[in-house]
Amino acid sequence: MPHVLIIHEVEDYKVWKIVFDNAADIRKQAGEISYQLLSYDNDNNNIVHFSEWSSLDKARRFFE
Repeated sequence: MPHVLIIHEVEDYKVWKIVFDNAADIRKQAGEISYQLLSYDNDNNNIVHFSEWSSLDKARRFFE
């Protein structure tokens, strides 16, 4: 299975996380199988999003 790794900074993790969680069904319908969220221990606003997708094409379409 293909994986996607995204490292980015968010303005406010708590606000971002609500939006991220609300989009769970959209990501799943688009082909996301599973994901992990990580953050730096000294800065919760730096996010690492690692996800598994049913196909690389579906992941590309979703993120474009």
